[in-house]
Parts: sequence; C-alpha cells; structure tokens
Amino acid sequence: MVSEAVGGREEGHNTRRCTMSNAMSLRVPEYLYDQAKALAAQEGVSLNQYVMLALAEKVAREEALGHLKARLFQYLDEWLAAQQQAYTSLYRR
Repeated sequence: MVSEAVGGREEGHNTRRCTMSNAMSLRVPEYLYDQAKALAAQEGVSLNQYVMLALAEKVAREEALGHLKARLFQYLDEWLAAQQQAYTSLYRR
C-alpha cells in the first residue's frame, strides 16, 4: 500500500535510498491524470509520490520477472540435459 511507504522503508522491506534530484516532465491523458490524482488523494500522498512509487513498483516487477525468467531457463536447461542423459543411457544398452 502506498501510504505505508515512509522514508525509504515499506512495512518490513528495505528499499533503495537515493537523493531526489531528477525531474521528469510527463504528458498523460487528462483522464489518467485525474485518476492518478484521485488515487493519490485516497492514499494520502502527493501525486508526485504516488507516481514515483508506481514507477518503482513497475521497475521492481520487471527486475523480478527477469530474475524468474533466468531461473526458469536455467531449470529447463538442467531438466533437458537430464532428459537427454536418460534417453542416451536407455539406448546405449
């Protein structure tokens, strides 16, 4: 939940600390701006903080998916090697 994030920490999870020095100009449709503004107000945070946390969540999700894909491909490579070895040993007899 966005409102649980305070000072670089989120309910038991360590997050990266950084200096806020970058600015970004973002063009979005009016309906999306209005929705984001309303959701930020519901969470009790500024629109800037809401968008920053949404971006951080997306980046974290993509990083996690990358790690999961790498582990999956490693597992599949190992499984295929084991299957190939089993197949080969069956026909060597």
